[in-house]
Amino acid sequence: MSTWRQRLQGIALQLRVVPFADAAYSAWYSLAQKIVVRIARRAAKPFDQIDAVYLRRGGGRGEIVPGASDLDFFVVLPALAAEREMLFLKRFWSAYNR
Repeated sequence: MSTWRQRLQGIALQLRVVPFADAAYSAWYSLAQKIVVRIARRAAKPFDQIDAVYLRRGGGRGEIVPGASDLDFFVVLPALAAEREMLFLKRFWSAYNR
């Protein structure tokens, strides 16, 4: 028995051949990228900066397969004490899980 996520992914993969779907998927992935960067910036506010946010793997190479690809990010912070790094992680995941 498939889960709702598996069924949704199957539909998304089938819709890839529909002309308008490609533009819709592109917009959706672009929005997701912007949201993650915004969350990282907000979580890093007490530290004054984020050195970089990288989109990795297929997304970073422009090889996104709509409905199948996830987005893998790598956030680079300046050197932080362990307590401040934990504060960043708590703030980031709290905002991300909303």
